[in-house]
Amino acid sequence: MPGNPETELNCSEDDQSQVVRFLARPGVLGEAVEEVRTTHVSRLFFTATRVFKLKRAIRLPFLDFATPSLRRAAAEREVMLNRRTAPDIYLAVRAVTREPEGHLALDGTGMAVDWLVEMRRFDDRLLANRLAESGRFGPDEARALGELMIDFHQRIEKRPDKGGHRAMTKAIQDLASALTGAADRSLAVFAEELVPPLLRLCERHRQLLEDRRSRGMVRQCHGDMHLGNLCLIDGQLTAFDCIEFNDDIACVDVLYDLAFPVMDLVRFGHRRAAQTVFNRYMVATRDYGGLSLMPLFLAGRALVRTMAEGLAGQIEGARAYATLGEKLVDPPRPRLIAIGGLSGSGKSSVAYHLALTLAPGPGAVVLRSDEIRKRMFDVAPEKRLPTAAYSREASRTMYVRMMADAYQALVAGWPVVADATFMAPGDRAAIETVAQDAGAAFTGLWLDAPGEVLMTRVAGRTDDASDADATVVARQLEADVGEITWSRIDASGDVETVVAAALSAL
Repeated sequence: MPGNPETELNCSEDDQSQVVRFLARPGVLGEAVEEVRTTHVSRLFFTATRVFKLKRAIRLPFLDFATPSLRRAAAEREVMLNRRTAPDIYLAVRAVTREPEGHLALDGTGMAVDWLVEMRRFDDRLLANRLAESGRFGPDEARALGELMIDFHQRIEKRPDKGGHRAMTKAIQDLASALTGAADRSLAVFAEELVPPLLRLCERHRQLLEDRRSRGMVRQCHGDMHLGNLCLIDGQLTAFDCIEFNDDIACVDVLYDLAFPVMDLVRFGHRRAAQTVFNRYMVATRDYGGLSLMPLFLAGRALVRTMAEGLAGQIEGARAYATLGEKLVDPPRPRLIAIGGLSGSGKSSVAYHLALTLAPGPGAVVLRSDEIRKRMFDVAPEKRLPTAAYSREASRTMYVRMMADAYQALVAGWPVVADATFMAPGDRAAIETVAQDAGAAFTGLWLDAPGEVLMTRVAGRTDDASDADATVVARQLEADVGEITWSRIDASGDVETVVAAALSAL
């Protein structure tokens, strides 16, 4: 076991130069070093199968790696925290030691002079940002990201000592200072446009931010889950490189953590994927009371990337994020659209299309009965449920849950699209009452299609949340749905035609 450093003197990067040269020498890391990359806080040594990260001997306003013991603590914490999501990637903390004879060694018996994080190397061509850039971030990846976020946030430590109104305000002010203090003055313009409305939202939601902190919604999150810190590894979407060096940055509201990849998907032109991640998470967690904060959180994450791109000299990238932030910072108008009709009428396709027209970013909340029912039984939406899950009692519970969730989202100021058969007149009346109680506008749409069209559609479904089959459709066709007072839409055509008709009805 290497010894601790005899002294704790602050050192500069010049003092690390011998360690850097040592690590680059053939054979030191077991395999030849193929590439060395320098980031703003680390040096990365790439071999054929490994990456070794050396934290730079620097002190910045938000981190301190000035001494070997601080770098050791940060390396150990990096491995510990990242193993929550990427246990097969973060392998070990390795010591660079100075041996009695004066030379450096890896994991020798002498005194430790520096520390490395050893990681398994993965194919960075499969980073989520590169998948998004090339149009390869599809529905499977979006669903996987949603499940990753759901599972991660359920497992991580609650941190009521962090977060809240003061922390969020300071985070925005710190980002503003970084932009206004940059050498490129165009970055200050981005801050001037976006920071004031963000600070106003912070103040408007002061109490909600504090309430959520006290209720355990501030947790030891990833803290930096943009698409560049997600990768397909062994076929699984995996988050890596979380914030380990500053708990003020890492310990945030779970919805602020969620907002980062959602915002980034929108930035890369994948609103449908962002919608999938957002809705999957919301239906599973039912955290609808926090939706008031989404304009603040989404635009706040855009500001983070504005700073990161700008300070890296990528001014056009910074401009794109700033422009997106200005769109996301305006709260949408709450309204409720209910879409009913028999199975196979295309309700869900229409719902997701309409939702993107009702709010920026990921769009309106879509409360799909099929997904709500699956979450009631603690299974992913694509898993089939037994017949017992469709009992009269289970269906009643599902509708009660849908109504409650719709109300919570509406009073939080977010638009909602409710997607269910709504075959019972009482259920149609109940969803209308939800809108009235929440003080939101209501529109009901009923999708009509011939029986043979319904049968063909349900027979062709794959990997879908609906378990309805031809038997279910046949039973529905025989049922009396009562008088339909909602706007009736001919749903026998293609999705684009039906969506256009639905938009006209709005």
